[in-house]
Amino acid sequence: MILKKIIRVLVITLLSSLAACNSSSEMTSKHEQEMNESDYIISVVAGDPSENLINSNTKFFSQYSSGASVGFIRPNLNVNEESKLRLNLKDRYDHTVLVFNNLENLVFVSDANYLKQGVTDIGFDISNIKSKKLNEKNNYLAYEGIVKQLNKNGWKVFYFESEPRVFGKQSFEANNKIPNYQGSLDGFYLDSEEKWEKYSSALKRQPLRFYKNNVILTINFRESIDEVKIHLDFITFFSHYFYQYDVKIRDKDWKVLLSKDLNKWESERQRTEVKMEKLGYDIKKEYHNPNVWDFLK
Repeated sequence: MILKKIIRVLVITLLSSLAACNSSSEMTSKHEQEMNESDYIISVVAGDPSENLINSNTKFFSQYSSGASVGFIRPNLNVNEESKLRLNLKDRYDHTVLVFNNLENLVFVSDANYLKQGVTDIGFDISNIKSKKLNEKNNYLAYEGIVKQLNKNGWKVFYFESEPRVFGKQSFEANNKIPNYQGSLDGFYLDSEEKWEKYSSALKRQPLRFYKNNVILTINFRESIDEVKIHLDFITFFSHYFYQYDVKIRDKDWKVLLSKDLNKWESERQRTEVKMEKLGYDIKKEYHNPNVWDFLK
């Protein structure tokens, strides 16, 4: 009897020890996973010096030249590792304003001839970890996640200065009905699956644009034989306007040229809007493009 009791106590003790070990192992595994995930976070401010990006994330980046003056900074990771990245876009006050996961082809751009402009371009694809072949529902859910962040953080739709200020449903109708329509689409209008199913085909031809402060976001849907990728480009106002001009003249005259072009584009918008109103479209006259001179250094 005494022997049986001793054996029973030993068995119970052993089982308790094993349970404790398993629990400890699970906690350790979870902790390691959390640590690993945190190790893959990259934070960046558009317009900050490229040195800040590289020095703050030395384990991720190698920098090389394209053969011209523009430097491309890419994560020093393979495809599987890159998909683990979490990109935190911050404002100048070091507040995280946008977060993106499941990245592919991430690249940062900085022009060595204009170092004070810092990182002027940030581009990447959003990959789908569940399926390489995105169906329409997955497309919508991915887009919805992006736009919710933009809306929450005060981003606005960006229209080129020459484009008519036609918003909402009418922007998509004009794009479908008017041949060679020269206007942007209101990306915030696509806020339901029903609207997405009806109008999203236009996104494979026409990108969407948003802006906040001195940064413009362009969203492209790139379709291939077996998949659709969502590509995002964040560019500063400097990059958007400066590189429109020929390399031979832009260094000296680009701001003079831009000033003239802004006036020209405004006149083009007014003429187009008169035509659009005659066709029955509403013009959102309270929409004004940001004053670029507030942001151009």
